[in-house]
Formats: sequence, structure tokens, C-alpha cells
Amino acid sequence: RSEILLCCALAPEQSAAYSDALQLLRRQGGLDTLGTIQRLRMVCASDAAAADAAGGDAAGAPARRETSKVALLEQLLPALLAEGKLVVACQFARSLDLLQQLAARLGCGCLRLDGKVPGAARQQLVDRFNAAHATERLFLLSTRAGGAGINLVAARRMIIYDPDWNPACDEQA
Repeated sequence: RSEILLCCALAPEQSAAYSDALQLLRRQGGLDTLGTIQRLRMVCASDAAAADAAGGDAAGAPARRETSKVALLEQLLPALLAEGKLVVACQFARSLDLLQQLAARLGCGCLRLDGKVPGAARQQLVDRFNAAHATERLFLLSTRAGGAGINLVAARRMIIYDPDWNPACDEQA
């Protein structure tokens, strides 16, 4: 097992949303520090979350440029998928949404397992991905989905898209 850490600078829109969230914290006198930290993490993870963190409505907001993380992943995905199956683990549902849209745009079939997937359907998704003849080479996994038995042995690589504060959670994923 080897690990590679890739760092991405914030895109200009992300940087502005990040600054806005910090200024909101200052105006509130630091009352919601943990909430602000969570918003800052979301700004770094996905553009839709950045709109929410800045006080906008992501669902009704006009299309915005994607984050630098998504742009990097868009460059890496074709080569990674050419090598074999890939799991991308995310904490935030908005990140999963964004990556599912990216996969569709690239014409890459993917499976998604998050907290909304019933327990009975989870093993079916795992079995489908692990099958040798599976057409889906990308598996989007919520690190918050929890539960035992999620064993994605067919994956050659795994990407932790938005890491947890607690490294043990990412290790379990």
C-alpha cells in the first residue's frame, strides 16, 4: 500500500466563499466556530457547498466553475480508470453529487453508496462492482454510510476526496 497526497489551491470562487465564511465567523464573535470550520471544509470540497457556505442557495444558483479538486480529478480519472476500478470516498453528500455529475459528463459508469441506500441494496451494489464483468469502474462511497461488509476488493485504487478530522474514519473507509 502506498499513499500519495495531492494538494490543490482554491479556485477564485472558492477563495471568495472561504473569506466570506471567515468574515461571518468574525462578525458573530466566534460563536459558531465548529459550524464555520465545517462550512470551510465544504467550501474546499465542492462548489455547491461553497455556494451554501457563502449564504447562497446552491440548488437555485447559476452554474459556477468547479473546484480545483474536481478539475484535478477530471484530469486523473481517465488514466486511473484505465488501470482498473476506482473507489472515491467522500464525507459530504454534495461532493458525491458533484462527482456523480463528473462521471456522467465523462461517460463513466459509476455506482454510489451513501446513507440513503437501504441495507439490503448495499451488498448488491458491492457485488455488482466486484464482478469481473461490471461495466461500472467507479464506485462513489460515503464515508458516513457505515456498516460492515462493504468490501470493494475489485478496486485497484482509492481516493479519499474530503478527509475526516479523525484519521481512523478514513482508514476504515
